[in-house]
Amino acid sequence: MKQSRLSVAVLSLALVGAACAQEDDAGGEPGGQAPAGETITLDMKDFAFQPAVLEGEEGQTVTVAIHNEDDVAHTFTVESQGVDVEVEPGGSAEAEVTFGAQAAPFVCRFHQAGGMTGQLTVAGGAADPSPAADDTGSGFDPYG
Repeated sequence: MKQSRLSVAVLSLALVGAACAQEDDAGGEPGGQAPAGETITLDMKDFAFQPAVLEGEEGQTVTVAIHNEDDVAHTFTVESQGVDVEVEPGGSAEAEVTFGAQAAPFVCRFHQAGGMTGQLTVAGGAADPSPAADDTGSGFDPYG
């Protein structure tokens, strides 16, 4: 009887361990959300940030891996955090951001007027319905 209880306990621990390992392997989720200590990927493409909304937990600091897929320079600028990174055409860069209690806008300083904006928000919180929270892109046509 003791051996069977021990077997059940060992099996239970193994299942819990397997579930935790699967959770850890998941990494960042689509839509720009990352677990603590992870990296969020942000693409600059067609004069828009993709995704335009990055989510995290309040107080969480993450690295944003930025990739510029356009043929012009862009910036990833979070003025409220003193973050201002210029990314050359076809280039990549990284920046650290911290999610606060309030949503924080980010922009491309060069193309903000054309709608190249985004937002850092707390996961599960209501996103600001401004253009910065529009995850579909800006619709900005730099050639027309």
